[in-house]
Amino acid sequence: MSKTRPNATIWGVVRGPNRGWMGGFEMMIGLSNIFQVKARALFKGFKFTWAQGFCQVEIESNNALLIAVIQNRLAANSKYSEIRQIYEWCFKHWDVKFCQIMTDSNRMANRIAKEARGEKE
Repeated sequence: MSKTRPNATIWGVVRGPNRGWMGGFEMMIGLSNIFQVKARALFKGFKFTWAQGFCQVEIESNNALLIAVIQNRLAANSKYSEIRQIYEWCFKHWDVKFCQIMTDSNRMANRIAKEARGEKE
C-alpha cells in the first residue's frame, strides 16, 4: 500500500474588464470532494483579483450549489474554511457578482489554461 496521497492539479483563468484573459493560476489539491475543490479555486481567483486591485468582480462558476450557498448566506456556517473565507471576502470594499455558467463554458476556460501551459489535448 502506498503511503503517498494522490494529488491533482486544478487551474483557473481570470478575464479583465474588456473580457480578455489577464492571468490565471494553478494549484495542487489532495483528497477533497468536488464542492471543496471548486471553493478553493474560487477563493484563489478572489485573491488573484484582489491583488490586481479590481473593485468590480464577476465570478463565473458551473457549480450552482456553491453559488447558492454563498448568495444565501449559508456560507457563514459552512464546515469548509474556503466557503467561509469567500463569504467574508464578499464584504470587502468591492462589488462582487456571481453568475452560473454551463459546463461547456468551463471547458473552454480549461482548454485555454492548458494551452497557456503548453499542453495539447
